Amino acid sequence: MKSYEQLTKFPLFSQMTSVDIDNLQPCVPGYQRSFRRGEAIFLHRALGELSGRYLALLLEGRVLMEQENANGDSFLFVQLLPGELFGEVFLPHGILETDIRYIADTDCLVLFLQYEPLYRCCQKHCPAHQQLCENMVNLLVSNNCRMTDKIAVLSQKTLRDKLLAYLFQLSRQQESNQVVSQMNRTELAEYLCVNRSAMTRELQRMEAEGLLQMKKSTYLLLNSPEQLP
Repeated sequence: MKSYEQLTKFPLFSQMTSVDIDNLQPCVPGYQRSFRRGEAIFLHRALGELSGRYLALLLEGRVLMEQENANGDSFLFVQLLPGELFGEVFLPHGILETDIRYIADTDCLVLFLQYEPLYRCCQKHCPAHQQLCENMVNLLVSNNCRMTDKIAVLSQKTLRDKLLAYLFQLSRQQESNQVVSQMNRTELAEYLCVNRSAMTRELQRMEAEGLLQMKKSTYLLLNSPEQLP
């Protein structure tokens, strides 16, 4: 379990001290829970105590946000890393079912926080509570930007364009032409909604044409977007 001092390192508790977090306990109920690899954190179509009432903050490990289609097949929506909020898909009123699910990709530690106090400051209007609300909004905006980035990738017409759009997004985020993807090839193919073998062949063609160099999940982009044919 993470101590209050350790929690101050996460963006949700930015500009807050361990004393601030301790003082928030009466205002914002929450608890930490561990999950084993492969365990469902939020179950689609199975609203339990957590769904619709709590937001989750990933403290350790890696979580996959997946969606299930009509055939029962799953595809990767996004990959979540420590410090990221998730579970907002369950929060809107009237959402009783969803095909979205969260799966622990590794052993994980998650902090669950009751949602209502996160967007409504308490009657005391304590500064720490107001800072927490502000931090939460910033993180949810970041989540929305990431979804917009994925839409931009998936809207590309060809497999090559999807790959380039994804890699150049990483390049901007990491501020380097050598980028590291947190996803392996199988996960990347699911993220792009493409066949893994076809994606691997396209990457090999791009390398042969001098567009990039690759080693496992590391990619060196040899051209800027403006230099592409």
